[in-house]
Amino acid sequence: VGLKTAQRIILELKDKLAKNVFSSPAAGQSYAAAASGGSLSEVSEAVNALTVLGYSRQQALDAVKGLDTRSKSVETIIREALKALNTK
Repeated sequence: VGLKTAQRIILELKDKLAKNVFSSPAAGQSYAAAASGGSLSEVSEAVNALTVLGYSRQQALDAVKGLDTRSKSVETIIREALKALNTK
């Protein structure tokens, strides 16, 4: 999936997923634990994009958890997470 496709997926699903994901306290804790100093919304968008691409939520969380997400765009977080997932 290219950059433009990933961006389009994120934009289309952002509002729908935000309502469902953040309604659960456990999900919020998982994202907070996965965010290594990054914005919670950027991390959640990256995790959601990875699940749309076919990875399980746990795989996506594990991939993002190992990244330094500070001052990075959602696209960069997704790209780095995909690299991490492909090296496993």
